[in-house]
Amino acid sequence: RKVVEKELIPSWLRLSNHNIIKFLHHLDVGNSEQNFKVGQQMSAPSGALEVIFKDIAFQDLVKNFQYLDQRKLVPVEKLTPETALYWRVLIQFLSKEAADDGHLDELRPELTPFCDYVRSYVLSATSSAHNTTVGGGG
Repeated sequence: RKVVEKELIPSWLRLSNHNIIKFLHHLDVGNSEQNFKVGQQMSAPSGALEVIFKDIAFQDLVKNFQYLDQRKLVPVEKLTPETALYWRVLIQFLSKEAADDGHLDELRPELTPFCDYVRSYVLSATSSAHNTTVGGGG
């Protein structure tokens, strides 16, 4: 485990040009998170992110996450399994590790806009799926 944390993960991040989204893409987040079982401690990509986060100052973690709009939401065009996981794990990590110093407030959206965002996303996804099924193509 220590070799993975101290050698392997930093090496993979370097090979990804220190781009966390690219790093997560190489870890195949879409499939690994789907196969994650409830009750497990955390998925491999989530654990890898926490290892990376441990060596970065909290304010730098927040500053480096450049995917939020003014509502503190990831715009739909930037929403991927990688950005969603990055955002979720970053908030969870700061919730556990950071003293209440305002860093979470920079990342967490207000409840009502977040609920509207999720609702809009789900409705557009189900509408797209329905149109693909009914229309015979996309």
